[in-house]
Amino acid sequence: MNGVLKYKENFFLRYKKEIALTLGAVMTFSAVIRYTPSDVTQSGVAQARNSNNQSVEEQLVASGYSVSINGVELGIVKNKDEGQAATNQALEMVIADLGYNPEVEPALTYEAYYSDEENYMAPEVLATLIASQVIDQLDRHKVMAYVIKIGDDFTVAVKNEEDIKKVLLKAQSIYVNTDMALDISLAKNEHNGLIIKPQVVMIKEDESSQSRTFTTSTTEEVPETTEGAPIETPKDVTKDGVTVEVNFAESVMAVEAYVFEDEILSVDEATALITKENEKAKLYTVVSGDAPSTIAASNSMPLAQLYELNPGLEQNTLKMKIGDELVVMVPEPELSIATKEEVVYTESIIRGVSYVDNPDVFKGSDSVVDAGYDGVLQLTALVSKVNGKEIAREITNQTILNEAKDKVISRGTKPLPRKGATGSYKYPLTSFKITSTFGRRWGAFHSGVDLSAPTGTTVRASDGGTVTVAGWRGNYGYLVEIDHGNGIRTRYGHNSKIDVKIGQKVAQYETIAKVGSTGRSTGPHVHFEILFDGVAANPMNYLEY
Repeated sequence: MNGVLKYKENFFLRYKKEIALTLGAVMTFSAVIRYTPSDVTQSGVAQARNSNNQSVEEQLVASGYSVSINGVELGIVKNKDEGQAATNQALEMVIADLGYNPEVEPALTYEAYYSDEENYMAPEVLATLIASQVIDQLDRHKVMAYVIKIGDDFTVAVKNEEDIKKVLLKAQSIYVNTDMALDISLAKNEHNGLIIKPQVVMIKEDESSQSRTFTTSTTEEVPETTEGAPIETPKDVTKDGVTVEVNFAESVMAVEAYVFEDEILSVDEATALITKENEKAKLYTVVSGDAPSTIAASNSMPLAQLYELNPGLEQNTLKMKIGDELVVMVPEPELSIATKEEVVYTESIIRGVSYVDNPDVFKGSDSVVDAGYDGVLQLTALVSKVNGKEIAREITNQTILNEAKDKVISRGTKPLPRKGATGSYKYPLTSFKITSTFGRRWGAFHSGVDLSAPTGTTVRASDGGTVTVAGWRGNYGYLVEIDHGNGIRTRYGHNSKIDVKIGQKVAQYETIAKVGSTGRSTGPHVHFEILFDGVAANPMNYLEY
């Protein structure tokens, strides 16, 4: 077939099958498009024929929407945009009517409406109906009141400005010690006129008609005396203070606002809520094995705070017993009151001690020549308190009302005799009162003499010798016994302290103990005995000054 032209098949004949299928598909698609409505109606599936004998080719169009709220039909609107516009207008009307935003969102429901009549509701009418429904459905209504804010997050609502004053006055009156009239001023905040800043105002009377006085805690006044004479006055007498400044310790403000009516409190209710005056302290009952430190730890509090809440506990820890109740928490008030008080009080100027040497008296034989007296110092101080608790004190003035006079003691400087018996017996006390003598007493035999003196008075050796007893001896209490040789011994009973040891050599007049009331005793004294070969003799027959 070289040189002969190749036969070329016709395009349409070659692809006739594919072209026929393509034309069939296009015709089918056109038929579908033609007989499908262009806008699906809101009422559901279009039927081939409706009541007006309209074909499926004719579009079905809703003429508007029926609007309802809470199941109540309100009217017809053209479209949903009109319904939303009416809703927005209704909310503005509700806020204008109530005076506050109830923070509700009306939930409208729409149903397609078909009619040839254009019976549409005016938007403002629909808005009025929606507003009425919203207000009718509110469970609670707000009213205008005043909200007091204390600190960062505590708030309480009261009826009016007068109640603000009453609440704050009652809250501070618990902690303020003053006869001066107080008031609460309600000034507008300089940066925001809607905010009220309450402040405590002290109303001062005309100073020309007011005399300032101080009264002591006792009924006796400090007497006027001649120079050098003692003033009899109690130690650390604190006189009533005068409050010179009162403030709120926290930030306090108030604002007028709408609140639910049942949230508005009376003056008493608001005061109790702020001061916590009706709340009780939390108590802890002591159980076996408890100690203050473990109680504090189990209640997540510092030990110092536990002691502060329970005065006397630190000093009487050993007396704490099972079943005791301790305070571990005291309700803290929402509002703290800071005050400054000017107080005038007296303190004792403790007398000094001066000594006069007496070479004619043995060492250790001291005696009081002049008791002297304490002086009196008057102080004026500015005391800062928060809720009645002192946090600082500044002394602003002090005046000596009476100078102290030193106590004068005659001090013996004469050397003690040799550490041995002299054969003479001195009274073991330099100053005393005989309260019981040697012989029969209360149906029994009293083997010594009782010399009464204040606890702590120096007890001296009646004569020199060797200490044979220095310790506790039953009814004697703390006892010292000295052997003077030749079968002679002396005893010194009921001491509060012993200053010698067994085997120690002591001289006449040497300090051996301090007066007390240990053992079988009814008061501080020295029970003194003198024994010859173990037999008690009447000390008064041998003692000399």
